[in-house]
Amino acid sequence: MKKINTFYVLTLLCLLTVTCSYAQVMEAKKIMSKGEQSSISLDLQGVSAEYADDVYKDFIKEYKGKIKKDKKANEWFSDDAKIASIANGAPIDIYSKIESSGNSAKINMWVDLGTGYINSSTYPKEYEEGQKLLNKFAQTVKVRQAEDDLAALEKEMKKLDGDMKKLKNNNDDYHKDIEKCNQKIKEAQDNIVKNEADQKNKKTMMDEQTTKIDYAKTKLDNIKRN
Repeated sequence: MKKINTFYVLTLLCLLTVTCSYAQVMEAKKIMSKGEQSSISLDLQGVSAEYADDVYKDFIKEYKGKIKKDKKANEWFSDDAKIASIANGAPIDIYSKIESSGNSAKINMWVDLGTGYINSSTYPKEYEEGQKLLNKFAQTVKVRQAEDDLAALEKEMKKLDGDMKKLKNNNDDYHKDIEKCNQKIKEAQDNIVKNEADQKNKKTMMDEQTTKIDYAKTKLDNIKRN
């Protein structure tokens, strides 16, 4: 049986956690820039409001409205957005606010059809499509999270790969250093042998020179005595 890679299993579990189901869409009357209006809301588990807000900025562009954000009210406004399944694709206004909800986030959305805001009693079909819109956003958030997780893992893998290459290069350098040291040791050993032979030859020459000196001294003494 093949050994299971623990890191792979943990990574997979993390990704599965990210893709868990979100809570159902809720309907309520909530205060927004145009007063108290019918809204639809969805809790986004395991994601910060800041993260969800960043995803929403790109998500809402798909619907062609003129997008701006009231930072003071923390409210997005998409003017004359067009969603084929809502109001037969006629221009509508979408207001959205993403706020913190514990360790997660909540998106509140108000959809102005021109004749009123989407709600389940007056506009049941549009309300259903509004639910789908929020669920699509929730799915987009999940996809973005998974992409970011994958990118982070790939970035770490790239770093690990770079570290491994550096270690291999260092290992090659260490082997080269050993080869150089071994070569120096071999050269030193050869030099020792040659040095000892040279010392032996030099000792012989010195002995011979001592003999010559002794002979010269004896010769000198003999000459002086005569």
